[in-house]
Amino acid sequence: MEFLLLELLNRLDSVEEIHPEVSDSDVREAMGNAVFFGFIKPDADFVLPDVYAMYTADGNRRVKEALVPYLDAAPSIALTLGITTFHGRLAVFQNDEVKSVGGNYYDDYFGWSNPQQFDKSGNVIRR
Repeated sequence: MEFLLLELLNRLDSVEEIHPEVSDSDVREAMGNAVFFGFIKPDADFVLPDVYAMYTADGNRRVKEALVPYLDAAPSIALTLGITTFHGRLAVFQNDEVKSVGGNYYDDYFGWSNPQQFDKSGNVIRR
């Protein structure tokens, strides 16, 4: 799973070279939602969006192209490794030991979600 995350971060580094807005908060939120509903808390009706709040259509296309390989492979690899829970999938994605060639971590592109704010099914715990 670490190698898969590293590949994703490196692809996003490549996007950032051309489109620096990839680390803007609106883009991070859109990409984070894609990973959340495409892998961490899979939604059967989830469809990878075409728009990620990038400034141009090219930027949106490049972000989607960066996400596709991760979201295509992560669910089956996680299952093979026995990572079957929401918190397990969140933990392998939020791996702060994985750093891209450009020096970026997952939270540089996706932000951080506090695992304690979610129940075992991935629902936000209301207080």
